Amino acid sequence: MKSLLTSYFSRLGKSRVFWLCAAFMAILAVWRGSAEFTIVGQTAQDRWTVILFGEMGFELPCVLAVFAALFLGGEYGGGAIRSKLIVGRSRWTVYGSALITVSATAALLALLYAGVAAALCRLAHGPMPDASRVSVYLAAVLLVCVSWSALFTAIGLNCARPVVSAAVCLVAVLVSFAACSHFFPADILLHNNGLEAALSRFFYDLLPSGQGAQLRIIGTDNLRDPPEALMPYSALFIVLATAAGLALFRRKDLK
Repeated sequence: MKSLLTSYFSRLGKSRVFWLCAAFMAILAVWRGSAEFTIVGQTAQDRWTVILFGEMGFELPCVLAVFAALFLGGEYGGGAIRSKLIVGRSRWTVYGSALITVSATAALLALLYAGVAAALCRLAHGPMPDASRVSVYLAAVLLVCVSWSALFTAIGLNCARPVVSAAVCLVAVLVSFAACSHFFPADILLHNNGLEAALSRFFYDLLPSGQGAQLRIIGTDNLRDPPEALMPYSALFIVLATAAGLALFRRKDLK
């Protein structure tokens, strides 16, 4: 797997798609971080929370969906995946190295956004008043990034055409956010105690969009779970998405 990872990361450094995605996240961070100079009515702690974890909204999943679809789809165009299998590498090592590469990219994009935006927020408002929970939040954010990566890798390695893969990935993002917004409404999650409420809460916590929404909530909110409570759901989603994607990839005809 080491040689596969070396190959993937070497191609990553030369990928225009990666650098365009990184530039977009940096520009987004500058725009949001600059906006913090003019916002009034929020505490400094709330501003820092929003700026550090705001990328877990709609933007990062969409950027990562496009990156994963085009980056992994490029493996089909030149026959790279088939070549790796012909020389004796197993499908699970090819799949695992692709997942690690996409996950590392997702983490880099998230940290790039947070770093640039936090630097501007510090200039505007000084140090974060209470940074004791930042490491826990960042760990939860990175797990959500891996959750999205597991989903997009499963799609990207099972769709031979990059454009189709990108479309499917973006639809998956839209469906996930729509599910959290409409299928698991707050009145069911908050006021019901039956099976419907339990299942709604479970899927709300399981979906990466639901996890990201809770990480972005500031202040006290009854829909919000602490980040450490979301981590097992992230791990479960990663296992489920990877198992499904790998099962399809092992059966896929790559001729």
